[in-house]
Amino acid sequence: MQNIMAPSGISDKYLALHASFQVLKKELWNLQITCIDIPGILSGSPLSFIHICQEIFLSPARPELRETCTNTYRLSSGMTDYRFCDTILRISRTELGLNPRLSTEQFLNNGNFVVRRIELITDIARAVYKREGKHRPERTASTVSLSRPGSSSGGCPETPAESATLRSIFDLIRDINIKVVAIDTKVTDKFEQLEARISLLETRYRVFSSMSN
Repeated sequence: MQNIMAPSGISDKYLALHASFQVLKKELWNLQITCIDIPGILSGSPLSFIHICQEIFLSPARPELRETCTNTYRLSSGMTDYRFCDTILRISRTELGLNPRLSTEQFLNNGNFVVRRIELITDIARAVYKREGKHRPERTASTVSLSRPGSSSGGCPETPAESATLRSIFDLIRDINIKVVAIDTKVTDKFEQLEARISLLETRYRVFSSMSN
């Protein structure tokens, strides 16, 4: 059986995704946020990113930021996803001095703009940490807890198998993409064969017509 390799652009895409996630993990670690939905983040689920924003802006661990967000911008977890994200982007511009490259619609676009979303949350976490003026912890961000859907952020245990989890996720994504490429190649071959047959029939028809005339 012929092996069909995925285009290099696909592997580059997921290498960039993995690299940006590692930076995000480090910045969240500085804010003591260690319980995140890894599969949701890597698959681009907006809810996973909204949960992180709630941890950043509404956590009792950052009372000054929380007070500013709730009193000045009326930010709350009870907002609709659209209003919450729109408010977060406004706070990022006015309070943190950032220039988000994502619109609210793009932030909520499920499955797309994943790397840009990760980069935005990374910039937010870094800016909030600098705003607090705290020294970075000496511990390294070696592990990040894997939260389960519907679980709360408190009391989520850390797991040493994070690297294995990430590896299995990326392997699954790679396998899916290889299968998609294989299907796309087969469909393309079928269309090319069909076009060749149609062209052959047209040629025969023209020859037959000229002979009849």
